[in-house]
Amino acid sequence: IAAPNLVLGQYTQDGGVELIWLEEAAGGRAQSLRVSNAQTEGPRGLKAGMTFEEASSLFLSEGKPGVLYGQPGDTDYGEAVNEGTQTLLTYYTAAGSYVLQLVFENGALKEWVLSTSEMRWTL
Repeated sequence: IAAPNLVLGQYTQDGGVELIWLEEAAGGRAQSLRVSNAQTEGPRGLKAGMTFEEASSLFLSEGKPGVLYGQPGDTDYGEAVNEGTQTLLTYYTAAGSYVLQLVFENGALKEWVLSTSEMRWTL
């Protein structure tokens, strides 16, 4: 995919790791990292296959969906949202607007996505 002065690159490893980056005239920068294998460890020791209870204990103080900290629209804000059989944990920070999404299906971590955008990825 290309736009004036921008090229979108994508690398997918058969083992369940996908890296997407943007190349500009001034250099490249990572856009997102999506991991769905249990061999690749994420923030705080996170791994695909963990139960909701295991993964949430790494991030949630009360272990349940809702506002984790801050308020919607704040620079630093965390939320957990149930969407059908999935629970998305999303963290927004001032340090580049990084978002960490943890996607659960039937109580187990299916994949985690770390991105530099505040948009939600279609999972």
